[in-house]
Amino acid sequence: MRAFAADTGQPGNRAEAVVDERVRHGGLRVWEDPGGTPVSMAGVTLPAEGTVRLSLVYTPPALRGNGYAAAVTADLSAAAVAAGAEEVLLFADTANPVSNRMYQRLGFEEVSTRVVLTVPDGPAADWAAPGVRAG
Repeated sequence: MRAFAADTGQPGNRAEAVVDERVRHGGLRVWEDPGGTPVSMAGVTLPAEGTVRLSLVYTPPALRGNGYAAAVTADLSAAAVAAGAEEVLLFADTANPVSNRMYQRLGFEEVSTRVVLTVPDGPAADWAAPGVRAG
């Protein structure tokens, strides 16, 4: 979980809490190679209005390209649908064509794009765009 956070530029200070929360409801799947070594993971949220969100899809860099992420993503998505989810959503990094092709092969389709803005700490007036009134 910490490696996922580091690779995606997210803070890793909640790694244990995220793992605990997902494990409690069966929402974390770890994929193992035939020898039993963990090689990839994916998580799914609790359902809300028939929808679950697939997230935390991660394979360490040295193990990528072997289909592990596709396998765990497909398996967890199928399990969510079998458990009653009507829709499985995921957010993907549009700058990562490899993962996006994999998601499309699994049947996911792009329905919208969003932008995440990170603002610095401090008063809004310090970072607001020129001509934009912060407040």
